[in-house]
Amino acid sequence: MNRGPHPGLAAALGAAGIATAWLSFVQWTGLTSGLIDRGMVELLAHETPPFLSWSGGVHPPLYSVVLWLAEHGAGPTGIAPELLLFLHGAVVNVLLVLTIGLVAWRWLGPVPGVAAAWLMAFGTESLRCFEHYPVSAAATTFAALAALALARHGGRRRIAVAFVFGFAALWLHLSAWFLLGPLLVLLWSGAPQRRRELYLAALAVLVAWMATTWPGLYRQLAEGGPGGSEAGTATVGWLNPVLYLPLLLWLVPRVGRSSVDVRLHGALALSLVVYTIFTFTLQLAQIADGQPYPSSLYYFELVEPLMMLAAVAAITSAWRSASSRNQRAAVVVIGLLVAGSQLWRWADGMTWIWRSQTTVWMRALQPWNWL
Repeated sequence: MNRGPHPGLAAALGAAGIATAWLSFVQWTGLTSGLIDRGMVELLAHETPPFLSWSGGVHPPLYSVVLWLAEHGAGPTGIAPELLLFLHGAVVNVLLVLTIGLVAWRWLGPVPGVAAAWLMAFGTESLRCFEHYPVSAAATTFAALAALALARHGGRRRIAVAFVFGFAALWLHLSAWFLLGPLLVLLWSGAPQRRRELYLAALAVLVAWMATTWPGLYRQLAEGGPGGSEAGTATVGWLNPVLYLPLLLWLVPRVGRSSVDVRLHGALALSLVVYTIFTFTLQLAQIADGQPYPSSLYYFELVEPLMMLAAVAAITSAWRSASSRNQRAAVVVIGLLVAGSQLWRWADGMTWIWRSQTTVWMRALQPWNWL
């Protein structure tokens, strides 16, 4: 499906990765020259916990590893820990742009692949590389993609991949539960022929995670857990809220029931909605920080790549199932709304993090300012 040479589209997808790396380099020059507001781009806010330990705020053990690597990498590299965290975020962002583009290409077709890659290239959550969130987003994304691949094709190797990335995602950030749990349950109903493989992957992750929570997790909970957070407001942070609009297309019977693959993408979309509901609930209860944009925290960075994929999948499925010119026109309008709002959200985010908008474009467009 969707095989064959498409050199122009392949070049366009690769260009999305190059553009992402270029914009990250521009941000690097802004960070190192004092032109970016470090209060808005908060790269590092906590002291490094003991290696492989559960720590304050109920941070799982791999959180301590990320901060430990940044702290101990500063000496040999001569780069400050917070800037090392930015570099890790920049590398992860390029990887996610290419991954989401290539997955969409393989599962949906060349044009959706290019569209997904360029949407990710202008992702807004990735403008702020806070601590462990970039690598947490990568682990959560790879775990979800592995679960989707397992539901599509089965196989022991895919069970192993889903286990590794699922466990890593949970050991980096507990919020990954709110996506991966609902996704696996929804995939059981969307791919009944793969229930055994999905059950084994979920059970392996659950057993491994529970076996590693004693006594660290319970000690942190006994000390008061994450504690109170600021501003009990439900917010999607820097995520573009218009990305939820295409997800409504799954409610159209013709779109949501046309094939097994389509139902799997619908399961991803619904699991993202469940993740949003859980996060909003925690924010309103002031267990998670609910400060409004632009001071929001980073919970939706974990799912931004999957939101891009789900939005493109919904638009693609709606286009292919449309039976009239008016229906296709409506799909085009939704696609333009998503693309236009994403560009606006990204540009608005840049105005918050850069002290001078003239300078950012001079840095971006004039090569002699890059060094």
